[in-house]
Amino acid sequence: MKAKIYLPIILPCILAAILGACSPAPQNVINAWQQAMNKGDIDLALSYLSEDAKVTIAPAFEGDGNYNGQTEIRSWYEMLATGKGVTTLSKCTVQGETVTCLNTYADEGLKSMGVDFLESDFVAVVDKGKIQSYTVTTRPESLAKFPPASEEIAVSWTKALAAGDIDAALSYLADDAIVAIIPAGPDSDGSYTGLAEIRGWYETIVGANGVGTLSDCKTDGEILTCLNTYKDDGLKSLGVDFIEGEWVAVVRDGKIQSYTFTITTESLAKFPPPPEVRIISPETILGTWEGQNGKYLVWHDFRADGSLTVKVSGVGLISDSRYGFENDLLNIEDITGDCKGIVGSYEVYATYEGEEAIQLRFVLVGEDACTDRRETLAGNTMIRK
Repeated sequence: MKAKIYLPIILPCILAAILGACSPAPQNVINAWQQAMNKGDIDLALSYLSEDAKVTIAPAFEGDGNYNGQTEIRSWYEMLATGKGVTTLSKCTVQGETVTCLNTYADEGLKSMGVDFLESDFVAVVDKGKIQSYTVTTRPESLAKFPPASEEIAVSWTKALAAGDIDAALSYLADDAIVAIIPAGPDSDGSYTGLAEIRGWYETIVGANGVGTLSDCKTDGEILTCLNTYKDDGLKSLGVDFIEGEWVAVVRDGKIQSYTFTITTESLAKFPPPPEVRIISPETILGTWEGQNGKYLVWHDFRADGSLTVKVSGVGLISDSRYGFENDLLNIEDITGDCKGIVGSYEVYATYEGEEAIQLRFVLVGEDACTDRRETLAGNTMIRK
């Protein structure tokens, strides 16, 4: 009778003990998993994990460093296999279900950054022959092997330049770095190649007490994109508090290889219009200029010999003329066409970009009986072609 009473109680305990004894030891499971990982056999490595296993990489190298379930973990393992990752676990200790090891890891990606290997603390929980979870925490001395992050380099560069330390700022750039400012300022083409040219540009910035601030930065591989907010004394004198633009840099091997600063339309709108200069001699207006009369484009070709041809879109040549300056006025007389023999006098004002006139504005003085010419020039502008 007593045997019948205790057998149902004892039997489950015996079975549990047998099943537990049949499960691989936690250390053996970890060893087998490590060997599968180093062979690049992802399916075999995953077979040692439970279906809902959790993997945590701290600090994260991709994403947030958390991988839940075999689907997410497979993606992580595929990246490791592509980089020919090799894991070596040593100095392991086992306490119940928990296995703690020193993890030494190397792969091609690390090698390309000049990092020979990383050491980390590996802590896994193994139950019933399956890894339920594991955490890899990289040690500080290994993290110190990495070159500075792109954003960190860029921020250090801006701080050095804002402090007026040109040598320090240049130290963050590659020797053959390329800088582009779009649109260019009035005194350059906005392109600087090599440290010597860039130094000249930086001297201008420092001389104007220029300060740039990078924010909202995003990294995509070697590309770092930020919002750049810039101000200096020159802008202030124009009534411009600051300008903003997209700052896009290529950062490689711990150096800024190139960057482009493209000023926003909104910031450009803050600038006052460029001053006009009164033109009193023909040298400035030589060449072809494009204007408009109603729906037609009109081209004026001022030549050094004092001749002028006028062409209209869809029509062609409409007149040959003579021109010249007298008493600071531009006088034009048609020698062919409907306005033959008619003279018109105009004040001429030029807008410059750098040293080149890019726009002409005409102010009629007195009367001009040539209707087409008056409607094209008087109070209107033409741009250089």
